Amino acid sequence: MPAVLHFSSLAWPLLHIGDLRFIEPAESHHLFGAGFLFIGAVMALEGLSGRVWHRSRLRTLTFPAILVLLGWGLIFVSAVEPRARVVHFSMAFPMIAGGWAEARSRLEDFPRKYADVFIVAGIGAAGLETLLFHLTGPAPVVAVHVSLVVVAVAVAGLRLYQSARQQSLARSLLLSGAVMALGAATWVDAFFQ
Repeated sequence: MPAVLHFSSLAWPLLHIGDLRFIEPAESHHLFGAGFLFIGAVMALEGLSGRVWHRSRLRTLTFPAILVLLGWGLIFVSAVEPRARVVHFSMAFPMIAGGWAEARSRLEDFPRKYADVFIVAGIGAAGLETLLFHLTGPAPVVAVHVSLVVVAVAVAGLRLYQSARQQSLARSLLLSGAVMALGAATWVDAFFQ
């Protein structure tokens, strides 16, 4: 006669989700690096197309939606990846808040300067967490993490620079290039995981 199943045995995957390996650390870094590369490409297309881009609500919300999805992806990664849970979890909320604020700004619910506060503060928090938690290990690992912080600070500064003249193509392309550099640095970081 089969043994009676207890609730605890049925709920084991939910209670121990952190012990399951859905995705390896290198794979998640490759995925998030690709996400930032995609965001940078979308931002470049947006800058090149000008006002035409914003004729469609779907195109207008593409960048903020991807940012929110990457934030939720970090929450998922923090649930299934045993290393650096606190860092990934705490980076998720600024990404989600930044995407939400950017969407609200694009839909003209509140001024862009408020979106800048969320986005720049989120980038600053992610850079600070990277400095606090990821500067140990071999020299190449530390170098990649320092480059991530440097690029993140550059993205934050370029975001403010671009906000001063939102219609400037050069500023838009400079910011999108910096976001792509952030994606490339995240992608390279995967090789040291």
